[in-house]
Amino acid sequence: MPTDIASRFPGAAYIDPTARVFGKVEIGEGSSLWPSVANRVNAMLYHRNALAYARGEHRAWDGPDYEAAARQWKREAERQFADRYGS
Repeated sequence: MPTDIASRFPGAAYIDPTARVFGKVEIGEGSSLWPSVANRVNAMLYHRNALAYARGEHRAWDGPDYEAAARQWKREAERQFADRYGS
């Protein structure tokens, strides 16, 4: 990965300093690259919702259980990020 991600995607609207890009990737003009932690937590929340939806539970994205799970996934993703890339 080049040290300067911005040079790979000159039309990007926003590139977070912690963003990581691997492989042959295209980013459209005006697109954004968000922090690694935010993307990982977002993926976990989508996964949780997909599993709930498959069970017929269509409101799995709110409530105390959801909020606790989201906080835990964020802490874990931040820990993994710090372990790999430093704080």
